[in-house]
Amino acid sequence: MRVTPYGSVTIASLSGCVVNGQPMTEPWIAYGFETGSCSQPSGTYGIVFNTPTGYSNASGGSFFPVQLISSETASGSYNHSWTANLDKQYPYGLGSFPTSDTPDLGLFSTDTTVTLSFSANMFVMWQSSTANSIPVPLGYQTWGFSGTANCSSSCGSPSNWTATTNGTPGPVGNFVPSAPSQTSVGNNTLVDGYPTWTGVSQ
Repeated sequence: MRVTPYGSVTIASLSGCVVNGQPMTEPWIAYGFETGSCSQPSGTYGIVFNTPTGYSNASGGSFFPVQLISSETASGSYNHSWTANLDKQYPYGLGSFPTSDTPDLGLFSTDTTVTLSFSANMFVMWQSSTANSIPVPLGYQTWGFSGTANCSSSCGSPSNWTATTNGTPGPVGNFVPSAPSQTSVGNNTLVDGYPTWTGVSQ
């Protein structure tokens, strides 16, 4: 599975956003480049997971993504840690490859410095078209990023924020084939190489 990562963390300005039931009009720190509205964002994704290649699929079947968040933390003037668990839904995204992710975090006007760190594992699952078949994991790609947003004054305006990318965002190591001996990856539990979860990361 080829991966296309974006090279930096940026400051985004998105309209029409709602966070925890409340309108969110402040800027965002994002991995990737985002613009437009929360309902229809545009720009460049933080990371793209392309359709698996180099396989024989004569028997039919399909690939689909499952993502587990290993860790996600915000520190600085805002502090929060999200639980290691399933990312959003099963399957991930629209349920097929290619798929993408652009993690972001809203910055309040009372914030001055926020560091967002993120680590996840994207699994490639395959399910045969045979009746009553079950999906099987083929492997996973670990990836992540860390970036810091800084503002000195009038922090409700995106133009007053700057973003610094910490390290090299994107893939961490190579694609790891699944194996029955695998019992964990990052902060998540695996069962015979299968991704498992108890809920959605929050």
